[in-house]
Amino acid sequence: MTLPFTLLHSLPERTRIRWAGDFDERAGVDDVSSAIATIPGVTRVDARPATGSIVIEHEETEFDSLRTLLTETAAIEFLELAPVRQPAGLETIQRGYRRLDQRLGRTNVDLNSMTFLLMLVLAATQAMRGNIGGSAVSFLWYALSIAKQSPRAESAPGGDAAAELKSI
Repeated sequence: MTLPFTLLHSLPERTRIRWAGDFDERAGVDDVSSAIATIPGVTRVDARPATGSIVIEHEETEFDSLRTLLTETAAIEFLELAPVRQPAGLETIQRGYRRLDQRLGRTNVDLNSMTFLLMLVLAATQAMRGNIGGSAVSFLWYALSIAKQSPRAESAPGGDAAAELKSI
């Protein structure tokens, strides 16, 4: 019987593998680590049953030769996982924005409306502080541009900020 593991990373003197079987059976990595410790060239084995991973410190060898020894001695089968594409920064922000907007949508409020109101409050705060020339006008401008982008403003006749303000 072979035991399923995946390669997490491998350096010239250090390799980390992780249990790829059933989550409840990951406690067996202690038994596997004992078998790995008997492999010639392995200097230290650190089993972590909580995560199902095993850190193998070994003499400077390539992983391919270590993989052969692990497969033969410890009956480990290495599964190849499809690479996970990490989203780019802007894509991550957009996904978070959509998720937040969906959650707010359940409360009958959308993120554009919340941002519009925040910009109005900031504009009023800056106006009360006497910063009418720069900050207050900028925040008001941002609020109106957000109102213009709102889905409700696009469906209103003309799609302008005034229509958005009337619908609120």
